[in-house]
Amino acid sequence: MPGRHSRNVSAVMVCLFSVMSFSRPLAAAEWSLAPSVNVEIGRDDNPTLTSGPSDTVSVVSFSPKIKMGRKTEISSVDLNVLLDATKYSGDEVPDTDTQILSFSSLLRTTERTEWGLNGELRRDILFQTIYATPDTGDLQDTDVALVSQKVRRNRRTARPSWRYALSERSSLGLSYGITDVSFSDAAGTGLVGYQNHQVSATYSRRITRQDDLSVTVSRFAYRPAENNTESDSSQLLAGISHAYSETARGRFLAGVRKTS
Repeated sequence: MPGRHSRNVSAVMVCLFSVMSFSRPLAAAEWSLAPSVNVEIGRDDNPTLTSGPSDTVSVVSFSPKIKMGRKTEISSVDLNVLLDATKYSGDEVPDTDTQILSFSSLLRTTERTEWGLNGELRRDILFQTIYATPDTGDLQDTDVALVSQKVRRNRRTARPSWRYALSERSSLGLSYGITDVSFSDAAGTGLVGYQNHQVSATYSRRITRQDDLSVTVSRFAYRPAENNTESDSSQLLAGISHAYSETARGRFLAGVRKTS
């Protein structure tokens, strides 16, 4: 069930995040805190993106954000909290709100080994178009229309990773990613909760001071909650990146993918 999956993903994320946050407490730590607030006020003459006539509405957006970080010689943790609320005048466009909690962490356990964990908890609003067919009792008087329905989406992602330096120029990395998505008030929209799983192995090698070569093998699995439209994919991807300067880098990738 989607609810059970959601609790499992959240529990794993909190557990791993706690372990990586408090590892090696004796190492000197540098903390950072950066709160900010963004307020936007404007007018939109086509808020529903329609090709027909549309009323102009006033838009007010309020977005507080907090960025927190902790760094030591062997670890780093970054936490971001974002709340966004957008209000429209009139009744034509529903108000929206978004809440995002994201973090990234890294722990070096030996000179060659690094562990990482990235994750995000996100709640936002979708507008799904559905067919509304009021029953008037007269087939000639039935009004089939498109109606925009407000749907709440809950999205949770977690991505633990491991990297081992084989030499000064080469490394091997393994990662696993899970995305769990569920919907509220989605009756009649056709939206179905699902989970995406990804397992990847990457070999990287530095060819020159400016060029790096990488080969990644990945396996993907899509698992919906309420139907049998499951799919599995395998991917092989090779790429080379080039550093043009200290701040500019280009990357070229090519590969194959098979879905069943």
